Amino acid sequence: MLANVFRAGLQSGTIMTVSDVATQVLVEGKQLATFTTINDNDHNPSTSSSSLDIHRTLRWTVAGFGLHGPFFFLGFRQLDRWLGAPTS
Repeated sequence: MLANVFRAGLQSGTIMTVSDVATQVLVEGKQLATFTTINDNDHNPSTSSSSLDIHRTLRWTVAGFGLHGPFFFLGFRQLDRWLGAPTS
């Protein structure tokens, strides 16, 4: 069962990560950070409002992996016990 919970978390975390990046890029118009030189002091992607918010993406990843996936896997498993498994 632990492998199934892990798989549900991995699937949910992956989907939430991809969805957040897509939202930031396609809807909010943010750009993926590109680094041209190591000593580029003028461009800091963490402070730029036009670049991808990595901290936000990591929060969604953790929420999907640690909360959403396991919660819904275990919750629907319990519902199946109470109400019976779906027949179709």
